[in-house]
Amino acid sequence: MAETLTIDPDDERRKMANPTPKMRITADDLKRGTVLDPNWYPAIVKSLEVKPSKGDGSTNWNYKLEILQGKNKDGKDLAGVVVYRLFNEKAMGFATPFFEACGLKIVPDTDIDPNYPIGKKMLIYVKNREYEGRLQNEVADFRPIG
Repeated sequence: MAETLTIDPDDERRKMANPTPKMRITADDLKRGTVLDPNWYPAIVKSLEVKPSKGDGSTNWNYKLEILQGKNKDGKDLAGVVVYRLFNEKAMGFATPFFEACGLKIVPDTDIDPNYPIGKKMLIYVKNREYEGRLQNEVADFRPIG
């Protein structure tokens, strides 16, 4: 059986030798993990991370999108909730609605600057999917705002 260790918070020697770092929970922390009701939401593209896939090393472009406004059915404010959408070089056709929602006209066999969407606003459709027994957000579609 494991021994229980009790730490006396008033032990001055412990405080000086090994101060316990304080924990801080931010507003972003509180929104992390929020499951959105399936719906269209206005969002802004905040950033892009480019890295090779774990499997075959093909390139992944992972866009971070932040919800601008909206409420879940339970009344929870969704502004600031972050969702992600990944595109892989082996199936770039799936990125077409994303880039069109940013205002680009897609022309076959033309290079696209992957940073162009950063700062652009659009409508995103979020649906839910189950992963390892938990619901998660999945960004499934895109439309221009307006």
